[in-house]
Amino acid sequence: KDLQKSANKIFTVIDQAGVDEAHKNRLYADGILAFEMLKMDSALETLDIVNVENYERFIGYLIDLDRIEESRYGDIVQERLEIIKRLRDNVKDDVKERVIQEYIFDHLWLLDPAWERATEYAYIEERLQPVLADASDTKKSVRLDIRYRRVAGQHVIVELKRASVSLSKTDIESQLQRYMTALAQELQKNRDEVRYPIDGVCIVGKLPKGWDNPDTRRKDEESLRPYNIRVLTYDELIENAYSAYRKYIEALKPVGDVRELIEKVKTYKAEN
Repeated sequence: KDLQKSANKIFTVIDQAGVDEAHKNRLYADGILAFEMLKMDSALETLDIVNVENYERFIGYLIDLDRIEESRYGDIVQERLEIIKRLRDNVKDDVKERVIQEYIFDHLWLLDPAWERATEYAYIEERLQPVLADASDTKKSVRLDIRYRRVAGQHVIVELKRASVSLSKTDIESQLQRYMTALAQELQKNRDEVRYPIDGVCIVGKLPKGWDNPDTRRKDEESLRPYNIRVLTYDELIENAYSAYRKYIEALKPVGDVRELIEKVKTYKAEN
């Protein structure tokens, strides 16, 4: 009852807020989701002990909780998809380098949806700096940035190349292997960390030399795979991310009651 009273007050405030219908519907939907979550927390608190008498009710709560979390994550994915669409459609080629440089290292979900939460191990990066800095002036002009991240049970080195430069597969392989070897040596000092694999990702503005030939590209990619090295262009990075998140959104269409209700609320005026 207290939750219902609070909900009614909030919805009254939304009604009087003077915002347009689209924003108002979004606020309604967020309010519904928030109170569903509060209701679920309250229900779970009533089950001090899960036993044979109430375990079915407990399982029902967990299923409802999954639906709520699915709806929340669906909104996150939708927002990410919008970011990727803007990056794809509205960012000029000569600006992509700067945007990706500023954004990619702290948002590795652009590279792989499974890399949800990347963790920065500054002390490892600091120890790797002598290795990363051990390059000629020419190589420094080729490399725009390189970072280490720990994510999803993996160690990841991401190297961002300048958009104007085209390298050979051999150049990319030798440079990334050097960084990955240095990282492996550093990780040997911590046995807990050494058990995780090391991935290397190189993001380039132009395809490596010869990759305009599909057979050459396929053979080169196959030769890189045993070393856990991937190469992507800026545009491929954006398109792959867009495709992955769009598929997730499409898979959410046959969803449970909570998300279905929220989606109807968001689009209510547009349909009526």
